Amino acid sequence: MKPESKHLFREVNWIRAWPVSGIIMEELRIESKESDYQELIQKWLEIGNNNPWIRDSYDPPFTKESFYRCDTLEELYFEISKGNWCLAQAFYLGNIAFINQVDGGDEWLVIRGALPFESITVRRFKPDEFSNFYNRCIKATDEELTELMY
Repeated sequence: MKPESKHLFREVNWIRAWPVSGIIMEELRIESKESDYQELIQKWLEIGNNNPWIRDSYDPPFTKESFYRCDTLEELYFEISKGNWCLAQAFYLGNIAFINQVDGGDEWLVIRGALPFESITVRRFKPDEFSNFYNRCIKATDEELTELMY
């Protein structure tokens, strides 16, 4: 069963995909224009600059260029799980962003829309667990995210 989309974008397609590990992940592919994300990126920049770790990034500084848009959940997992990312490197899929809080590390601030709600270490997730995590984040209400009950 596919979750109802809470995204602001034009079309959401669910597909099945084989990640590199050979485990099937339910994958989200979002069709949208880059301009759809500009307002979200501005909000994520504001949130990141209020984070005591992220705001201290300087090499490179935390800017809109820090954000890399992923087209699929598989791509997001593949990129973010590599580890050793610079402080404030950010990836996003739909309206969920992950911003690295540790230089050369793997500790990600998770934001849905304008709501920062979690800090995770992606390396601990297997592909199907990450897919499950992402899908729970999509389905949860803001209150559930705030209370970490998603």
